[in-house]
Amino acid sequence: MFRTLRYALAIGAAATLMGCSAGATLDPLVGNSDTERAQMASFAAKAQYPADAKPVDSFHGAALLAHDGRTIELSNLSDEPWQNVKVWINGSFVREVDTVPAHVTITLHTSEFYDRDGDDMAHAKATPLRVEVQNGDRLFTLHTATEPS
Repeated sequence: MFRTLRYALAIGAAATLMGCSAGATLDPLVGNSDTERAQMASFAAKAQYPADAKPVDSFHGAALLAHDGRTIELSNLSDEPWQNVKVWINGSFVREVDTVPAHVTITLHTSEFYDRDGDDMAHAKATPLRVEVQNGDRLFTLHTATEPS
């Protein structure tokens, strides 16, 4: 019971921080051209979900899913930047992110996440439920909440 309460409070705090960080929000939309979309699909086809890695809950980050499923606000709540990470949704769709500065929220579009078959998440009509960040051989489960509609 206390663990559930702790997670609920953490998600609430993360959502509050995301709302308060409006001046520090980045939108790295890169999938505008056919070439960029092909590169992201190629990356996803080669990426391997670390199924044997034990998810870690101690990562200082959170994800806020838009109620329409089109965007994900990814917040780095730590004092260190995240460098060259893979963001996984539902363990199937992946996108590489070069940098998420400390204490910054970035907006990622589900159309930028691809599975190993080259299908993007938006066209697959997949609902984002779980967001994880892979840094090297470590997999971190983010506290995730859905934006109210």
